[in-house]
Amino acid sequence: MNLIGSKMEIEFREELRGSYDFYFSENSTSRLKDVIESAGHSTKTAYVLHWTPDQGEDIYTVLIDGSYLVITEIDRKNESLSSTVEREEIKEYLLGLSRMNQVRLIVAQELANPKT
Repeated sequence: MNLIGSKMEIEFREELRGSYDFYFSENSTSRLKDVIESAGHSTKTAYVLHWTPDQGEDIYTVLIDGSYLVITEIDRKNESLSSTVEREEIKEYLLGLSRMNQVRLIVAQELANPKT
């Protein structure tokens, strides 16, 4: 799938940049950043593709370095609980993924690996 500069792509790009600034920029002190880095993953080019608030935790799907994803559950109330961090390959993630979410992934990959 190729990007065509659609309104949806532009909105995803803005949303993904905003999430990066909020969770992963050098000045960020987010718990998500800490959890991902403590599991040994880089957050230099990490983009939150999905965030699902659940009853007691938040579930994040994050693209790392444009090449794989991590899915983590972070307890909202108890910071001392260890969070789960699972790695998923893009090929597996794409199975059954809607067109809209495929576009979001491609935009995030483009942001993570800009062409020079």
